[in-house]
Amino acid sequence: MFAEPWPLAKWPDAPTRVLVPSGDRLFPLDFQRRIASERLALEIDEIPGGHLPMLARPRELAQRLVELSAAG
Repeated sequence: MFAEPWPLAKWPDAPTRVLVPSGDRLFPLDFQRRIASERLALEIDEIPGGHLPMLARPRELAQRLVELSAAG
């Protein structure tokens, strides 16, 4: 997968959200906010937790994903 370039001319037209744990020390909030803005022209959507919310806060993460999915 990393040996070949992306095969499409552009990313598929799909809703994109940037979900960021507010306490992530590996990728701090300000860093992720800047990258999302510069590269995707998107604002971040914060959730509580650290770098691995799927391990530390699985219920909260699942609930937020359901909410985002329902919002479209």
